[in-house]
Order: sequence, then structure tokens, then C-alpha cells
Amino acid sequence: MKKLSSTLLFSALCVFAFGQNSPNLYGFIKTDNISVTQNGSNLKDPWAGGINSAQINTIDLDMDGTSDLVIFDRQGKNLLPYLAVGSGASAHYEYAPQYESILPPVDISASWTLFRDYNCDGKKDIFFSIGSYFYVWENTSGSSLSFSPANGGKAIQSSYNGHTSNLYVNSANIPGIIDIDDDGAIDLLTYVNGGIEVEFHQGQTPCGLSFINTETCWGHFTETGYKRGVNLNACTPRKKKTLHDGSTILPIDLDNDQVKDLILGNITFQTMTAVHNGGTLDSAHMVSQDTVYPIQNPVQIPFFPGAFYEDVDFDNIPDLLASPALVTSDGINKKSLYLYKNTGSTGTPNFVFQEEDFIQNEMIDMGERTVPRFADLTGDGLQDLVVSNSSYKLKDTANVHTYYFYTNVGTATQPAFSLTDTNFMNISSYGIGLGTIPTFADLDNDGDLDALVGDRTGKIHYFTNSSPSSPNFTLATAGIGSIDVGNNAAPFLYDLDSNGTYDLFVGNEVGTIYYYSNNSTSSPNFTLEDNRLGGITTKGANTYGYSIPYMFKKNGLDNLLVGSFSAGIFQFDSLSQVMNKPSLLQPNIGAGTLESSGSDETPFGIKRKNGRNQFLVKSSELRQAGLVFGYINAIAFKVTTSSNNIIENFHIRMKNTSDTVLNDFQTGLTEVLEIREQPSNGWSTFTFTTPFLWDGASSIVIETCFRGQPNSLDIKVEMTDVGFNANAYGDYVDPSLQGNGCAQPYIASTTRRPNVKIILTPAFANTENYMSGVYTAPALADLNGDGFVDMIMGNINGGLNYFEGKIYDVGIEEHKPTGVANLNVFPNPGNGSFTISTPNMSKANLSVFTLSGKLLMNKQVIADETKIDLQSQPDGMYLFILQGDGELRTAKVIKR
Repeated sequence: MKKLSSTLLFSALCVFAFGQNSPNLYGFIKTDNISVTQNGSNLKDPWAGGINSAQINTIDLDMDGTSDLVIFDRQGKNLLPYLAVGSGASAHYEYAPQYESILPPVDISASWTLFRDYNCDGKKDIFFSIGSYFYVWENTSGSSLSFSPANGGKAIQSSYNGHTSNLYVNSANIPGIIDIDDDGAIDLLTYVNGGIEVEFHQGQTPCGLSFINTETCWGHFTETGYKRGVNLNACTPRKKKTLHDGSTILPIDLDNDQVKDLILGNITFQTMTAVHNGGTLDSAHMVSQDTVYPIQNPVQIPFFPGAFYEDVDFDNIPDLLASPALVTSDGINKKSLYLYKNTGSTGTPNFVFQEEDFIQNEMIDMGERTVPRFADLTGDGLQDLVVSNSSYKLKDTANVHTYYFYTNVGTATQPAFSLTDTNFMNISSYGIGLGTIPTFADLDNDGDLDALVGDRTGKIHYFTNSSPSSPNFTLATAGIGSIDVGNNAAPFLYDLDSNGTYDLFVGNEVGTIYYYSNNSTSSPNFTLEDNRLGGITTKGANTYGYSIPYMFKKNGLDNLLVGSFSAGIFQFDSLSQVMNKPSLLQPNIGAGTLESSGSDETPFGIKRKNGRNQFLVKSSELRQAGLVFGYINAIAFKVTTSSNNIIENFHIRMKNTSDTVLNDFQTGLTEVLEIREQPSNGWSTFTFTTPFLWDGASSIVIETCFRGQPNSLDIKVEMTDVGFNANAYGDYVDPSLQGNGCAQPYIASTTRRPNVKIILTPAFANTENYMSGVYTAPALADLNGDGFVDMIMGNINGGLNYFEGKIYDVGIEEHKPTGVANLNVFPNPGNGSFTISTPNMSKANLSVFTLSGKLLMNKQVIADETKIDLQSQPDGMYLFILQGDGELRTAKVIKR
């Protein structure tokens, strides 16, 4: 099938670009092809990204008949694929990032992922949690790897005492999933909700996903967490529940008697417990235990160990691996994947300790939360790399905060990094706390790069450098002036206004960016200009933002990429256009001098108790008035005659739309204000509780509605006859009815629209979202001289990922549309449940892409309104493309 060229897709994206200039769009390929030398040897997989809380699974990724390795990291919410390469003594694993986009996406609430073959086809399927329920991806691979949702994409259910509901697994736990009773059906062991006993959910259908909760105290034991090990021969009645904080369950036959024993991890203890089953396949009964396991060299993970049983040394005998099931400030986040080789057999294992950092020892891993920064600190024209961490913690040590310095020992076309210093700048000696973040520029005009360092309290510290080739930093000013951006200051120095001085941009915990101008080339003097630069926010629903900015110039444009807590890397364009505009735009829309006549036309009502109006303002009117992409903070209507009475239960709602007339009420509007107000003569302003984001291209609908008015009101407004139906109104037959005005049905429309003042704060357009992950932090530069921007990204796992720049290119099915129009999607922004409105299109096809080009959905649209569910996708920006009837309609949709 032919593909649409990237030019047309680019045109679709440009509909949403800020201003008249086309945005820069960047393509990236995740690779591992820049060498890194550490401790005198080359790391095999330097850019794999770090490991904190590993869950180990094997699966055939490349369809060669050999099991490969996939690690799910609970803290990072990511899957790390490794291919098994070689044979015999040369067999080893190699990081294979190309499979990350093929494996199913991981939800931000996921706590476990286990690969099990439930349908008996010899291919491992993927069981994964979302919150306290779980789902299954069926392995549908043929000649290549593929997956599709099992069970219709719904949560797996079980029958509890004849009542079927979603099978509950406490999100703190890792369940045991295996055929316990050897009947050909997969079973599940998990702790009773809020209890200390293990439930047995018996699979009812061989090779299926039907479960019944047949036992509520499987194995006749309890685990309270008050003491090491379990209570044997003890079951607690359900009416006497004891709270259970968290455990991990690994079903395993430890003594070759064909019944499953258990290896348990508890959130309270460092060690693991082996519980031995003296019962039968159909009636488990735990009779003894080893409260520390393995007996020789027992697992000693400071917080909440979890165990996994997979062959990772290529001898066809499963080994034991252990890692924190959850990471806290008290747990380890470096050297956190223990390997015990099985020197026995599958049925009678004997576990011998091998290492604490399996797989980790071949990658960059600095513990937790890495932030990379490029800077030519050696003066050779090549970009060196400085990486900060939040901290790393080993077993029996305190948290250590440090910077690693990697010198670029390669060339302008083939970079290579060598770890030169693991305590760069001796940053921990200055007493400014853990988790600091540096940025580099020549602030004193002496020919070398100095540093600003942001700390967790929101302060900025100034370090001077005494050498352009052998960096040597000294703290010059602790806590610059009155700079305080809240928690977790992430500074970046960049000359945005091109005046020869480096200005300061600082991200923070809430996800905004502070902008400080600098008027000196030799003695930095920072002045706060904006505490919410460009209206930027990286905060998702119910999450922190943790904005980490990085700025660079490409194609003559200033580019800003910002890391975030959970929405990947944001790109914002049109920086100079926003910076050159007033901080607040407030034009009047409509110049007519008509006065509203009758109760239908005014947003406030004339002698009526309830009312509802919707006003359409075309995109062309908004742009002609000088408005640009940004947040509408308030609107005002010009009142010509007021009774000075208070309007009760007054609501304002808004939406972006592609419609050009109002012949009915529109749905899917976002409420921005609910108030009890007394309009006054002249411009009566209503300041929103929730600012409304205008996308810079759509028309907008403004709805006003109220109820419970005294019917003596007589509030008239100034109006303009705009020549098209721009004022839709509703009414009840009985004008004295005390109904809800906001629920009034549509009656008719008029061309007379109230004059309105729109008060807007210009914002940077969110041009693109790249990558995914938790606590993402970008650094960008053309490392290999090919003209494309490359990216190194830090993350919560304490490692780094490398993305090589490429041409931005997305393929979609080719059609020949007559033009690009706006697609009406509501609510937008939304929580993932969206509706697209496609009136007058008899048949069309909708494609949903991530803005980095990954196709998420392709479906036929035949109704006027179609529901689209993206609730399982991460927060961020998505591109909807509707094609049909000779049209191409597009929308950028925000999930938050």
C-alpha cells in the first residue's frame, strides 16, 4: 500500500503550529552504537537505561526458537528487551531497543508484568497490571513478533462466591501465575484483599482465562509481616482481617515432589522465605519453611525483594533472580539485580550466588534520576557529557549524590565517551543536598565554561571554572539572589534574546519554567521576567511535572525540549514569537454598536430566570485580532444597560471547533468558570477558574448559562451583526420555570453576536512529544556531524538512552484530500475518553498516532460521533487524522 509522504503529514501538523513559521520536527532512532569506556573496559550495553526494580521474563523476540530476555522495571515503567546471541560458552545477551516499540505499552500505574503461555500455543503471552486489576496481551506472533489484547481488552475476572468481578491483585504485590494443579489451565495466587491469606484462583478452562476463587487460605498459612517467615497451619477468618502491606509470590517446586512450594518476599524484610508444600496438587498444605533463603548466601535486599525463576545462563536450567519489588529512599537502586545460578536441576534446584548487578554491570547506571548535560569542557570542539543523579544507594550504604564526567574521546563524526571522573565538581561536598542539576556556559567571559547548579529546594548556586581544558570548579555564590522556583530546580543557560548574555531558564517540580534575563556578559545578574514561561506545563493529571528544560538552535529557530515526570519529552516551538509579544493580549472581537434586543441574544438574560447561549468566534477573527496560541484567562462582555442585580449560578464553558456556523448547541465543552456575579456597565470581565487553551487554529465556542434569576433583570450588551449564525440560544416554553438554564434545549440561532474581549496569555505551542518514561531529561546535540540532532535522555532508573537523529518521517495511508481542515475532538484536553464529531461525512477512516509517528489505532468512522478510548495510553499529545470523502481533517489531542 502506498504511503503518504511526510510532506503532507507535516502540513497536517503545521495546522497547529504557532504563527506562520513551520516548526522543527525531529526524528529519532533508539540505538546503542556510541561506545562508552568505563573502568578501563568498553560497556556492552551502555545506553540500556539503568535498572532499579527488575522483573525477569523470557520470550522469543526474534522468532529463532531461542528464548530471549525482557526485563520489566517497575519504577521506570519500561520493558528492556535483550536478544540471546551466540551459543555455548560465547552465548550472551545484547540490548535490542528495536523491540521496545513492538512490545505492548506499559501503563504508568503498572506494578508487575509476567510472561506466561496461557493458551498453550508455545508462545508466551503477557500478563500485566493496571492499578489493582490485570490484563493480558496475547502473543500472536508468526514470522515476526506481535501482540493483540486478550479477553476483548478487558480486565481478567474471577468468580467470587458466585459473583463475577475483576480479579483483584493488590498493586503492591506480585502474584504467582502458573498451572498450580497441573490440569492444563493457568492459575493465580494472590493475597486476599486487605488480608494475610493467599487466595487460589483456579483456571477453569485449559488454555483459557476463566477463573474461580476456590480457596481463600491456600496452603493453610498466613503472612503478617510482623515476623520473618509465615505462620504455618493458620488461617484467619475473613471477618477478622489483618492488613497486609505487600508480598511477592514465586510458585516453584523446590524438592521435586510435583507440588508447588513458594518463595515469598515481604515488604517488611530484606530476606526471602521458602515455604515447603507437604500437600497434594489439589490440596496444598505448607508444612515447613526456611525463613532466610537461599540458605547459603541468602537474598539481602534492603527493601521488599521479589524473586523470579528463569534460565539466564543458557544451560536450560532456570536460575533464581531477585530484585526490589518496589524502590524507596531506604532501598537499593544500584547493584539491584541479584543472580543465583542453579547448579542443581529444574526439579531440585540448588541456588549459588553469582552477582548483585546482573545485566546492570554492562550499562551506565548511576542509581536514580539521571540528568545529562552536553558541554565542551575540554576545549577540543567535541561535546563532553556531564550526568547528575538524584542519588545512588548500595546495600549497607547511605545515599550518594554525584556527577559523572564522560570525556568525548571520539571525533566530530564518531563520538565515543570515556568515564573520566565519578565525583565531578565534588558536588556532594558543598552541602547543597541530593539531586542537584547543573548547566554550563561562560558566565564571566574568561573563555571557559562556568556552572549554575539547581537544588531540591529551588535555589541556584554559581560555580566558576578556572580552566578551559581541565575543568576546575569553585563555588562562587551559594544561593543566587532571591531565586527560588519551588522544589527541584532544573536550570538551563541559553541566550534566547541574542544579546550576547546567557539567560536562565529553570524547571521545577510543578512542571512550569521560570525565565530570568541576564544583562551582563561578565558578572551574571538575573532578573525574573516570567514565572510561567510560555504557559508551559508538563504536569499530567494527578502527577507532578518535574520540568527539565534543554534549549538549542536549529534551522534558525530556537527550540525548547522539556523532560517531564510521566509524559516523555515535550517540544515547544515559536519561542521567539512568544517572547516578542506582550505577556497579555486582550483584543475586542466585534466593533458593532447594536444593543441586544430580547432575552434570546444576551448572555445575561432580560427578564428571564434561566438562559443558555453559545457564541461562535471564527479562527480568522481571532487571528485578525492578533491572538495566538495560548491560554484564555478571561473574557468580557460590554454591558450597555444593567439592573445591577446579581446573576445566580452563572457558568462559562468553551471548546475549540472546526465549525463555521452555529445551527445547534455544541457538546463537549469545558467549564472554565462557575460564579455568582453582578455585571456592571461597560466591559464586565469574568476571570476563569481554569484557563482555556486555544490551539491557535480552531474557532472557539463560548457558552454562557444561568438559572434562578430574579425575573426583573434587564441586562443588555453591545452586539455586532456578523453575517452568519454565531449566536445559538435556548429557552423553555414557560419563562417562569425554575429549571436548569444550562440544560435548556436549542431553539434557534441569530447572526447578532455580543462583542467580546478575549484576554489571552501567549504560550509556546507543544509541537511534539517524544519518547516515554518516568522523570525524562533530554540533552541534544549533533554528535556525529550528520546534520541531525541526536538525543541522550536520562530517566528515573539511573541510566541513559541514546537516540540518533534522523529525518522526521511518518507513513500513513495515501489519499488525495482537497485540503487540511480541523477535526472536532472533545473534550480536549481530556482524560483519555474522547469523542470525534464528523457530521456530513458518510464514511471515513480515523488514524491515531503518537506525535513521534507510532500508529496506535486505525478504525472506520460511520457515525456523526465516535468514541475514542486512549485511557490506557500515557499522558501527552496525540495526532488524530481523519480521511474520507476527499477530505483530510486533523486534530492535536491532549491527554492529561
